[in-house]
Amino acid sequence: MKALRWSIGMTLLVLLLTVAVRAADGPKDEVTKLSQAYDAAIKDRDEKKLGQLLDDDGRYVNDEGRLLDKKGYIADFVKDKTYESSTSTDVTVRMVGGGNTTAIQTGTWTAKGTMEGKPFQKKSRFTTVWVKTGDTWVVTAEQSTPITGDR
Repeated sequence: MKALRWSIGMTLLVLLLTVAVRAADGPKDEVTKLSQAYDAAIKDRDEKKLGQLLDDDGRYVNDEGRLLDKKGYIADFVKDKTYESSTSTDVTVRMVGGGNTTAIQTGTWTAKGTMEGKPFQKKSRFTTVWVKTGDTWVVTAEQSTPITGDR
């Protein structure tokens, strides 16, 4: 009987820990999925989806060092460009502050396509700040730095 109680107790403990870990990873998983949607929206030049993912009052620094508002940032991705690929790798998401409403994401972004009819390839490191208001996550700030050479 003692062994049965111990076994049941351990099973409950494992279940509670599993639920706690899943709950803690919930916002990270949400941001990771949205990041994939962000890459897809860039590749597809989907201005509507980009508009939904970017904060109206956000500020964004592109890989040329220009500070852009939401409208300018969207235009920077879609103007005179077509994409064969848009992919983020080496991505990490770290929750900051209380309440699981702010996430800092870092990673490497690569893209390939044509700009003004000429082929291009881009590779940059990025830092993206996601904030959650209500039930919605949006990018409120992003900084992109080009990677040159073998870095």
